[in-house]
Amino acid sequence: MLISEPFNEMCSLAQAKFIRMTKAHALFHLLFLILGVSELFFFLSSFALFSKSLFLAIFLATLFLTSFAYFVLLFYFQAKKPEQFNEIKHWYLDQYQERHQHIKAKAALHFAKSLENQEYNYYLFSFFPKSLDPSFQKLSCMWHWKDVLQMREILLCESIQEYIKWIKFQPDDLETHAALGEAYLELGSLYQEREKKENWTPRKSADTVKFRASMERAIEEFKIIEHFLPDDLWVHSKLAMIYHHLKMRDKEIEEYETIHRFAPEDLNTLLRLGILYFEQGHSVKGLKIYQQLKESNAHLAEELIAHYDAYAHPLFQEMSN
Repeated sequence: MLISEPFNEMCSLAQAKFIRMTKAHALFHLLFLILGVSELFFFLSSFALFSKSLFLAIFLATLFLTSFAYFVLLFYFQAKKPEQFNEIKHWYLDQYQERHQHIKAKAALHFAKSLENQEYNYYLFSFFPKSLDPSFQKLSCMWHWKDVLQMREILLCESIQEYIKWIKFQPDDLETHAALGEAYLELGSLYQEREKKENWTPRKSADTVKFRASMERAIEEFKIIEHFLPDDLWVHSKLAMIYHHLKMRDKEIEEYETIHRFAPEDLNTLLRLGILYFEQGHSVKGLKIYQQLKESNAHLAEELIAHYDAYAHPLFQEMSN
């Protein structure tokens, strides 16, 4: 699905609102961190001087009050944050309220895509050396990855709901089913991204469940299109991609076999099918494809035969260990 130009201006304004809001939350943490460290430093540096005076009790009370105020405000802001996210979403989508249902769905999807990787880009400054960018990106990700992903999740779910509303009105609209399938794919990739950030962020076990659920919903939407358009190669390629991400290799093979049946001249599909055969231990089928590729494209044939030993049976893995 292409991202349309008409959304750019309003999306930039909404994105600016979101960045300002999330930066304000980060500033809150930073201010209390500076305040707490300053109080602690002053307390430790003055401990010997005021250890037997009233100032010691005052310092301890101040530290306690600062900590108490921080946690009270933290709980308040954390509870208020989803409401702020929804306010930004509603402000943005209200600009398209009187238009076609697809427009709101596409607008929400556009906003979600515009925030992709935003968690790395909060604190990139041109006046600092480029060598410091990785450190700033890591800091930015640690502070903002949850906010960005939560906002994208809200927008993608809104896009999905808008497409579902239209399908309830026109159930046989294949274009909407395709758009809904793409939206589910985008949502699934969002949960997949959380797992990819494992080095910088804690892994969320629930994301794997949501990832699979999103992909399964996408499969259902593309299966609807396949029912009406069984020879549509785009649908079969989408299904093959989803099965690949779900590690459902037999289903992936079926889709590539279907694509090959409708487009036998596509050598890249033939290569992918041959690799899958070797990976699943179907060496005879893999070698047959190797012979086909050898006659038409020697380079692809060599690339395929390099995967001949890709199949690793658990028995042989155990023996090699």
